[in-house]
Parts: sequence; C-alpha cells; structure tokens
Amino acid sequence: MIREFETKDFNSFIECIDTFGEDAQLDEANKIDKEHLLTQVKEGLISPEYKGFVKIMDDKIVGFIAGQLQQRFWNKKLFGEIIFIYVHPAVRNKRITDELFQQMSDWFEDTNCEYMISSVCHWDKYYEPQEEWMRKAKIFYEYKKMKPVGYYYIKDLMNG
Repeated sequence: MIREFETKDFNSFIECIDTFGEDAQLDEANKIDKEHLLTQVKEGLISPEYKGFVKIMDDKIVGFIAGQLQQRFWNKKLFGEIIFIYVHPAVRNKRITDELFQQMSDWFEDTNCEYMISSVCHWDKYYEPQEEWMRKAKIFYEYKKMKPVGYYYIKDLMNG
C-alpha cells in the first residue's frame, strides 16, 4: 500500500532511513542526523508545498518519496521537485519505485506543475562522486523519460 506520510510513521521511517545510510555507504561526514531529519519531516507535514508518500509492507515503511512545489527565481512557473526516493534493498524492484514515482508525479500534475525535476548527487568523505549510486539513478530517471539538463558541483570549504 502507498499512502501519504503521517506522524505515526516516524519510527518506521527512521528504521528505513538507517537502512538507506548503510545501503548508500554514508561515511561519518555524511552521517544522517535523525533529530534534524525528523524536524525537517515535521515541518514538511504542515507545509502545503511538501508531500511525502510511503510504501507499507507488513506494517513497516519499505520505501518513500518526498517532493516539493517550487517556482524558479526568475518566473512564476510552478514545478515539482523530487527531493528523495528510496526503496529498501530487501524489496527493491522497479515496481515499487515506479509506484512511488507515479504517486509523486500525480501530485505534481494535480497541483498544476508545468514540469518535474530531480537531482542525484552522492559523494564520499573526500567529496569524490559515488558513481555506481548515480549510475543506477540515471538509468531509473531516463527510464521514466526524464532528461539530464545540468550538473552539480561540490567544493570542500573546510579543508582547502
């Protein structure tokens, strides 16, 4: 079952996030701050510009997607941005990811967005790209008929 994220989902969500941290091989520099994350999620729950959906199996969250409505700085065109999408490796398959993606896409369409975007960036403690993670995301987004239109760049400001 896929449904909107609710406050009762916090504990199961944190369990899924812990699995994401392991799966993504997040190092100490990119460690998940659960308290901060829950604050962000709580704020998102009360904001009409944010939406989250969860996939529930056996009363646990096994996947989730978060999105937000935005406007460009230079015009009023409304668009949707997928902030985060994740499916637990134990149940990972294209079907669950497709369902989550479609749910978010439907919300963007229902709110009259002109287009949707998503970004993929993942790096290690040396700010080196995690190519395999990005390769898999690229395959998925291109399968969903999304086109690459830019780049992200990163620079370590603490260590020169």
